[in-house]
Amino acid sequence: MEYKPYNLLVFQRKKFFSWMKVKRKTIESFEPKNTPYQSMNEALESYKNMRADHIKYIRSTTEDIHNHITQLPFGMIDCYQICLFMAAHNNRHTQQINEIKADPGFPKQ
Repeated sequence: MEYKPYNLLVFQRKKFFSWMKVKRKTIESFEPKNTPYQSMNEALESYKNMRADHIKYIRSTTEDIHNHITQLPFGMIDCYQICLFMAAHNNRHTQQINEIKADPGFPKQ
């Protein structure tokens, strides 16, 4: 697949957000049974640390992250677009959690 630098609007509107709406099964190594974490708290702490590291990098980098390219399941993207992907991916999981909690069968607190 050809990569077109700085084609951010096409990426955002056509490829990425339509890709995020399609229900997919995760890869086997990301399934809960294969997690290296021993508890939810351990996983959450790791997530918070990695997120803080990413935010620190994004805020402080002087690199031209548009010129670092990688392949993801939906196509070639640059590191700036990966930052957008991470944010949207987290948002999608938050939406999924809220959908589950809104179900009438979800236990009331």
